[in-house]
Amino acid sequence: MGEWVSQWDAFYRLCDRYDQELLCGKQDMQLNDYERLTYLSFAFGYIEVLQELLERYPDLTEESLTRFDCMMEVQREYPDDMQEVALGETYEQWIQDFLNRMPEEKRACFRKWLEETS
Repeated sequence: MGEWVSQWDAFYRLCDRYDQELLCGKQDMQLNDYERLTYLSFAFGYIEVLQELLERYPDLTEESLTRFDCMMEVQREYPDDMQEVALGETYEQWIQDFLNRMPEEKRACFRKWLEETS
C-alpha cells in the first residue's frame, strides 16, 4: 500500500531549491514569489497548498488582492489595454518555468495533465 503524502509535501517535492526555501521560510517571501506560488498551486490543483499560503501570508494576500483590484479597474477603464494579454503570458511563463525545473521523471506526467485539462 502506498504512503499517503500531503499536498504540501507533494508540491514541495516538485519545486526547485529556491521555492523550497521560500515554502520552508528560509527565504523571505516577496509578493512576486507569493503570487507565482499561489498561482502555480492553484493551476496544478494543489488547493491545500493554496489555502496554506493564503493563511500563512495574510499581508501578501491583502497586497495581492489590492494589486489585482487595481489591475481590474484599469481593465474596465481601458478594455483594449494589453495588460490582460501580458498577465496571461506571465502565467504561462510561470508554468513553463515550473515544469522545466521540476524533477524530470514528473515533468511528462504534468505536461500531459495540463494538455488534458486545458
